[in-house]
Amino acid sequence: MRKLIKFLALPSSEQRLLIGAWVVVGLVRLGLCLLPYRTLCALLGRFEQSKGRRGAHKPSVPVDRIVWAVKAVSRILPSATCLTQAMASKALLRRNGYLPTLRIGATKNGSGEFLAHAWLEYEGRVLIGGVSDLSRYRSFPSLADRGS
Repeated sequence: MRKLIKFLALPSSEQRLLIGAWVVVGLVRLGLCLLPYRTLCALLGRFEQSKGRRGAHKPSVPVDRIVWAVKAVSRILPSATCLTQAMASKALLRRNGYLPTLRIGATKNGSGEFLAHAWLEYEGRVLIGGVSDLSRYRSFPSLADRGS
């Protein structure tokens, strides 16, 4: 109930931003469970470009507010992993005119177990998925880097 009261106290622009983030994070989470990765990426690509089809636009929502909204709803939605958050943030940021980079990397922990992590970068800073030592992860080339 307290979260609902806090939500209702927000300006309507931030309420809309949170609702949009909730929808996108939820759909990305569902898509990661049900769809092949490339199919989900293709669908997100259409979403990212749909706002731009109405004409050239300048970014209207600040980067930090989009990231705030994704992080806020990810604390509520079950299993909103680093990949879910990074993909949803990327889609929302690109839809708003920004060009972030999604990174996926892997490493092994001390007992040799494979660990994967996703993060989102924009203008030299990590927006989503920042951990204490990202340098231990070997970043995979993005699908865009391979021409896919």
